[in-house]
Amino acid sequence: MNRVQKVKLHYEREDFVIMKNFTKEEIITSAKENKVRFLRLMFTDIDGTVKNVEVPISQLNKALDNEIMFDGSSIDGFCPNRRE
Repeated sequence: MNRVQKVKLHYEREDFVIMKNFTKEEIITSAKENKVRFLRLMFTDIDGTVKNVEVPISQLNKALDNEIMFDGSSIDGFCPNRRE
């Protein structure tokens, strides 16, 4: 079975978090069942600050295949030739 790497779902409850790896098919099914409309893709910049990009659910397959791209020129550490 084809497993998706580094995809974890967090259920936050009181003082514990449950994490599980899901297949691509399980993620797509869950998104449909829960009527997900947008995805928030999170990452850190070079300094460790959390950043995110929001994309519509129509981009889910591209996100799961690591095909989502963005312009990193405004993110610290992503553009080495940035002039201040």
